[in-house]
Amino acid sequence: MRNRLTLRALRHVVMISAVMGAAVAGSSTKIAGAPATSRPAEVPTYSKDVAPILQKNCQVCHRPGEAGPFSLLTYEEARRRAGKIKDALVDGKMPPWFADPHYGKFSNAMGVSTSEIETIVKWADGGTPEGDPRDLPKPTEWVEGWGIGTPDMVFELPTPFEVPAHGVVDYQHVIVPTNFTEDRWIQAAEIRPTERDVVHHLIAFVREPKSKWFRGQPAGVFFTAPKVSTDEETEAGALPSDFLVGYAPGQPAEILRPGQAKLIKAGSDIVFQMHYTPHGHARTDRTRLGIIFAREPPKERVLTLSAVNDKFRIPPGDPNYRVDASFEVGTDVKLASLHPHMHGRGKDFEYRAVFPSGKTDILLRVPHFDWHWQNWYNLEQPIALPKGTRIDCTAHFDNSSNNPEAADPTKEVTWGDQSWDEMMIGFFNLVFDARVPVDKLFVKKPKAEIAGGTRRIIALAEPGQTIHQPFADAALRWLQETAPKEGFTVDYIRTTDPIDEAYLAAHDLFVQVNYPPYRWTPVAEAAFKKAMEQGTIGWVGFHHASLLGKFDGFEMSPFFHQFMGNIVFKGYIPDFATATVRVEDSAHPVVKGLPAAFTIENDEWYTYDRSPRPDVQVLANVDENSYEPARAVKMGDHPVIWTNPHYKARNVYFQFGHKADLFQNSAFDTLFLNAIRWASER
Repeated sequence: MRNRLTLRALRHVVMISAVMGAAVAGSSTKIAGAPATSRPAEVPTYSKDVAPILQKNCQVCHRPGEAGPFSLLTYEEARRRAGKIKDALVDGKMPPWFADPHYGKFSNAMGVSTSEIETIVKWADGGTPEGDPRDLPKPTEWVEGWGIGTPDMVFELPTPFEVPAHGVVDYQHVIVPTNFTEDRWIQAAEIRPTERDVVHHLIAFVREPKSKWFRGQPAGVFFTAPKVSTDEETEAGALPSDFLVGYAPGQPAEILRPGQAKLIKAGSDIVFQMHYTPHGHARTDRTRLGIIFAREPPKERVLTLSAVNDKFRIPPGDPNYRVDASFEVGTDVKLASLHPHMHGRGKDFEYRAVFPSGKTDILLRVPHFDWHWQNWYNLEQPIALPKGTRIDCTAHFDNSSNNPEAADPTKEVTWGDQSWDEMMIGFFNLVFDARVPVDKLFVKKPKAEIAGGTRRIIALAEPGQTIHQPFADAALRWLQETAPKEGFTVDYIRTTDPIDEAYLAAHDLFVQVNYPPYRWTPVAEAAFKKAMEQGTIGWVGFHHASLLGKFDGFEMSPFFHQFMGNIVFKGYIPDFATATVRVEDSAHPVVKGLPAAFTIENDEWYTYDRSPRPDVQVLANVDENSYEPARAVKMGDHPVIWTNPHYKARNVYFQFGHKADLFQNSAFDTLFLNAIRWASER
């Protein structure tokens, strides 16, 4: 927290305060004629010294109807809790602000200064005197029930929702028509439950008129979301659903800067999403949404988007599991605010901007994530993100017994709606010219269909390879999970026996996940050689594919020797090393969106009798001086990503591919996806 005292300094303040309190108590009996109520001037009073601090830092939450568990609007309310207030400040628990002060400047940063903490400590330890009420600051004029002020319009749940005392409540949705006959611009929005203690979160979405999202669901009726069909994933509108505003403990109302607004198109609906969590007492909630209209058409539109990873599997007992997510902007925008979201195992969260130049800036680091209080972090000044900039997010999760918030550390954890599941979402607000269509914000993906059908991919991974099997398993799982989103299917084979010309002709891409170049059947090798020469199928290969030489009684294949750049395998780093990979050809689609340098952790790093550079197009090399720990196994010129332009087929080879952990590396994830998109195109 900004301006937060160190623990040592805080203890010093408390000790000095206690000494002063004792001295005051002792001296008061020695002053002749002093009134019984006399008090040394150095002890602060509530009216003059404490009330302004509470008003500035605390009352926004600590007042009736708000998130704070008790009110701090009056002297009596503060006096009764003086000890708790002091302890919360000294321990750094309040105000709840979790951003690392070394990164980013935020307009809504909360923090109490050293002198303000000293004032509270002296007041609490000095008898909590009220002072002269005439010294009180002018009370803040809160609009009861709203943080945005008096709304222009309020939408509410059509009927109250009965939350039971016990059990599990599925996510609830209800559609409320806006009945807008013209487009309306929203300057501020706030969604509020009437029963906060049973609400995990709320979201108000805007559903545009042409959206297929929840098509067929009647308005005004609570329902659980049906499974999304393939047809529903293709939307007629530019945006199927727009995040208008959300609520979770710590999440403020959405109040936009002058000249900025969110858009609700004519004929749109509000879709309320409610996640209720029973807590032992039955409750009745009737959530409301308040909005304030912009007084004039804005120059800039604001849209809430996110980088999401829903494919993670957190192992049992893992205290520091890494998950990455990324979002690439398709046009010039500005970044205005950030909002990390995880559940109880969430440990830390970081946002980075990776610019097209390769420069990387840390935007926000939350070293100690608290899922009970989930802040938005509003930048003091929006950051310009040119087209092609990537917003990368990295989170760590603690699924160990040391984490009291881990529901069951003995079980694997995956994405899920309920609080005992996990999520990894990096929300953010983008600001852009109000005249720019929304679809320009998204990078266009290759068409999912080629020659009238879904792309078909062959994935070849040798069975029984205990050293490489974890990578192969992770790669196959990743392919299966990615397939529906990218519009391809995967045919998994364990040997080259099925491969012939007809088999290859029925596919668009061959992914050699884990298979050496010397165990191919003659028919399979001849068919593959012909496909590479004629360009009838693309190829993506990893690690093991360059194991060229005499192995296991097999002679080296002349074709694969030439295809891989006329190299012969020489050696490797058996106990692994982490190293920096440097991009050489940043214009190539396979390395699009990557920084100029990125890290690959704990790989073998094959070496060869020569560099393949004279016979291939090198896309990236490994910096051998960056090996950690330092290693003597070196080549000098050491390419690790390349393509062979002497073949008509699009092909790319990645030398790394040994451990499953690679799939937690956002750079590798980007490389693999880029390679599939590029190599599968004819």
